[in-house]
Amino acid sequence: MVAATEMDGESIVDIKHDQIEDDETEEKEPPVMKLDFEKLFKMAEDPDLEELLRSPLDQALINLEDGTEIQKLTSIRTFPDILDTSDGEKCLLKMLPAIQKCLKIEKSNLDLHCEAAVVYKSIIQNEDLVKKFQGIVDLLLENILQNIQNQKEHHTQEKEKIVIKAGSSINNQMHHLSAAAWLETIVEVADKLSLSSIKLYVVPVIQTQAEPVQRVQRRIIATKIIHKLALFLPPNEIRKELCPIVTTLCKDANSNVRVAVAQRLFVIANALKNSHDVVSCLLPSYVHLLNDEEMNVREAAMNSLTDAFSLFTRDARKHTLFSVIKKLTEEALEKKNEGLAVISNNFGKWSWELNELLDQLDKSWVLNTYCKMVQISDELCEGPQKNIRNVLKKTCCFNYPCMLTMFKKHVDRLLPFLEMFCTDHDEEVRVSIASSYHEVLTMFPDKPDLIPPFIELLHGGSSDVIAKISHNLSKILPILYENVKENPGRTTVQQVDRLLLGCNQILRTSSSWRSHEAFLKSLKTLTNCIDEEVIIDTFVPLLRKEVLNVRAIPCRIAACETLLILLKSISKADTRTEIMQFFNEELSTHSCCYRRITYIDVAELVLSVFSKRIFIQHFLDDTLRLTSDPVSNIRIRAIKFLPKIKSKLILPEDEEVLLKIENSVKEQLKSTELNGPTRALINQAAVELSRCETCSDSEDNKKVNEEEELWSKKKEKSKKESKIRKPSIRSRLRTKEEPEEEEEVLGEFVRSSSLRIPTQPIRATSPWRTERKAIAVVRPQPVITVRSQSPSPMSYRSPSPAPKESAIRPSRLPLSSAAKERDKLRKTATDAPPPPARSARSASVVASRRSDAMTSSTSSISSNSFTSPLSSSSLPSSGYGLRRSATSSSAFAGSSYTSTSSYSLMNARSSSNIRRPGYGLSHVSSLSTFERKPAQMSCRVRNLD
Repeated sequence: MVAATEMDGESIVDIKHDQIEDDETEEKEPPVMKLDFEKLFKMAEDPDLEELLRSPLDQALINLEDGTEIQKLTSIRTFPDILDTSDGEKCLLKMLPAIQKCLKIEKSNLDLHCEAAVVYKSIIQNEDLVKKFQGIVDLLLENILQNIQNQKEHHTQEKEKIVIKAGSSINNQMHHLSAAAWLETIVEVADKLSLSSIKLYVVPVIQTQAEPVQRVQRRIIATKIIHKLALFLPPNEIRKELCPIVTTLCKDANSNVRVAVAQRLFVIANALKNSHDVVSCLLPSYVHLLNDEEMNVREAAMNSLTDAFSLFTRDARKHTLFSVIKKLTEEALEKKNEGLAVISNNFGKWSWELNELLDQLDKSWVLNTYCKMVQISDELCEGPQKNIRNVLKKTCCFNYPCMLTMFKKHVDRLLPFLEMFCTDHDEEVRVSIASSYHEVLTMFPDKPDLIPPFIELLHGGSSDVIAKISHNLSKILPILYENVKENPGRTTVQQVDRLLLGCNQILRTSSSWRSHEAFLKSLKTLTNCIDEEVIIDTFVPLLRKEVLNVRAIPCRIAACETLLILLKSISKADTRTEIMQFFNEELSTHSCCYRRITYIDVAELVLSVFSKRIFIQHFLDDTLRLTSDPVSNIRIRAIKFLPKIKSKLILPEDEEVLLKIENSVKEQLKSTELNGPTRALINQAAVELSRCETCSDSEDNKKVNEEEELWSKKKEKSKKESKIRKPSIRSRLRTKEEPEEEEEVLGEFVRSSSLRIPTQPIRATSPWRTERKAIAVVRPQPVITVRSQSPSPMSYRSPSPAPKESAIRPSRLPLSSAAKERDKLRKTATDAPPPPARSARSASVVASRRSDAMTSSTSSISSNSFTSPLSSSSLPSSGYGLRRSATSSSAFAGSSYTSTSSYSLMNARSSSNIRRPGYGLSHVSSLSTFERKPAQMSCRVRNLD
């Protein structure tokens, strides 16, 4: 094995030696280089490689000189990009002349000229390039004018040719279009040019293009350039340079040119800024255009005059323009052509501008002319005249508010037109009057004749008409309800309520959600229009339904806002609590995420409308619960709302509320279920909450005082109305152990423990006294049949007891007995002390008491026609309060009288000599009128025993 390894080592050494020798020989022999020069030469001649090695500027220059049409368009399109690079200066020096040379050669190529015009315009309007290259605007403007001149020379050369080639007309058309493209470029960049450049370059171009020998298209473009220059040129330059050109264009032979300049006269007149300059420079042009033979020219001049009417002097308006208008109107009334609709469209504005300048005779002409227009519009006709009449009626309807404003004393003459407009078969006419009906009602709020046409307008049921009315419904509703209440006729308040419900249903099913939103917001004004009961019974359910079911989110929020405003005006605490529970139960805990997110909008509205105590008491807990809602959008909205709540808090009294808010945010920050974007938004909301400051002013105190004052006033008002309209009878049995009764004064009534009667007449008459059921406590006569036993005495108590007085106030009724007789009667009484008798009253007091008793289901009948001779001596005249009024009525005689004694409810005792039955007082229910037909009174007597 050793010998083998020695042999292998020798062989390895020999191999390495041979390799070293070979390397030395290779170093000594030079390497052989073999290059394929033919391939290299072919690569150098390859045009694609040459293009790759060229710069964008060099390639663009080559394309502009020898390229195809597409390559030339591409090079022109890349000019602004190359200009914005480091080779911008070289590009401006080399490429711009190359483009101009290409355009001069290709005079009939419309695509190249249009592309170059767009590129030049973009460079002039690029502020960065304009700042980078000073003077580039003037340089490009010179090139634009040069291209226009080249087109003109090309057109002249084409005319001099004798041989007409095929397609020469097409080339001429291309030439005109190319020139028009460059002129339109001047129109677009005119505001970027300097004043010196405009005076030096642009004004001569306008003068040239406005000449009558130019084509119509160029003359129209000249009017466009004048319009653009009038917006920023000084008035002196306009008067000197542009007004002479305008006068020439107004006398142009082509009607299209005259229409174009007439449409722009108002801009020029407004730019002059001097009424005398307007009269001297433009009044002749207006008069010339108004008397033009073409109808379209007169229409354009009339519309422009309407805008520029106030820019003329008073003398020019009164003596010149009014004469022209009067002449045109009378001619149109005679011919009844399409010009009458144009005049009617502007007649209102003209009349308004001339109102202060005309005398009474001219004003009468204006009124008579308007009435004639309305009458002509209502005439029946067929064919083209029918369309003209429809347009005329729309314009007359548009001018109707203006005529009412100018001629308020002649409203009776104009009022029939209103009903005609509201009932017209054309919906556009009704839409026009609906959009301005609030102006009519505002001008004449005390005119009840305006209400029936408005009701007819709503009865049409058109969604477009109701949409127009809804945007101004807040101005209409107060006037509407006030007129309906003060002038009850064929329209009642209940009908108006039903109309509003119908309008809401129509808007709800239409696609105009903005109108529906405006309608719902307009219902806020109902707080001052109708009673609280109507709001609760009619409109609160409507708004609750809209909050839950309306599709458009703005409409849903508008319904919530209106419902909260109405909630603030409701005095009943139970109803307010019910509405708040509706928000908490139907929105905050609903399974639909859209309703829950609406609750946050409601909470924001509550915080802005009500005081913080209302929000904290009813809405805070549900709002904090939504901060952990499963839907991330609701959580984010709720947490973002917390800083607004904190801004309303006042420390240290609201420290617990602040801790609740902070704890809810902490729980969300500790949660691990949130994704990255949601966590970032919650962190941002937490930072805003920490930076937000608490409230330090007394704004919340003002809201608290306002709420307490509003609700207390509502309560007092409702109590007062209930006591005046519905006074109740309160009677109770007294026992021997009860203390002596005391009188309590309550508002306008004196109330004792047994009977409450008014101390003074409240109303002399009652419109409902013959229609309501009356109940009286009477002493039955022998002629009255006893049908059934009397039930227990009524124990109805007023919901608002009156404050007790410390001292017993004596009765105001005159008593004729002495004090000794009173003591004698008190000793003989077993159950209760008898009250003093009532003396005779005057007829007016009797009537007022009777009417009040009839209204409030309580009757107290008295008369001075019959008085017992024992009344002056049988009862005392001391100041005890009345227990019961013993009223008797004869079923056969036509008069009523008051008994001379009173009885307790338990036992009847008499102090007079008149024979009476042995049973006690009874409740008598009567459906007849005590005042008009006492002889036919039907009574039902039920004993109390």
